[in-house]
Amino acid sequence: MTKKLIIPAILACALAACNGPAAPSNESADASDGITVKPAKPVKETTVAAGNTVDVRKPAPKSPTTFPAAFQGRWGMTANDCDPARDDNKGLLTVSAGGLKFYESRAKVVTIAPISDNGLAADLTFSGEGQTWTSKTVFQLVDGGKTLLRTEEEPASSYRYAKCPAA
Repeated sequence: MTKKLIIPAILACALAACNGPAAPSNESADASDGITVKPAKPVKETTVAAGNTVDVRKPAPKSPTTFPAAFQGRWGMTANDCDPARDDNKGLLTVSAGGLKFYESRAKVVTIAPISDNGLAADLTFSGEGQTWTSKTVFQLVDGGKTLLRTEEEPASSYRYAKCPAA
């Protein structure tokens, strides 16, 4: 009979040990007992991934949100697009640090990621003609930076621009 009581007692102790110690409380004890419990200092939380220790309290690094200087400037699909005196330059693309300006629309950068020495992929939010949309776009500089290739993911389309001379 004693053996029957010992086994459940051992199992209960083992189960209690698996649960670990009780977590400290951030609440103070009743003032009438004269004991005040201070909250414990936060412990640096880390995660080990592929042999590296990462502080999980730090936010993930943000992706760049600006176009590199080599991509910035005025780009035209035809020579007439680069003429600032013309108002029919529908193929003009102006790339600034934070976005794109087209004839009838604008795009703001959400994120940019390099894909090669002369290429990058950008997530963009567009607005124009009363509509808004998003696009994943690849930009590549070719011909020593004189030509910009812009490739839209959906709908799939590609555009070629020549760097406009300084105005």
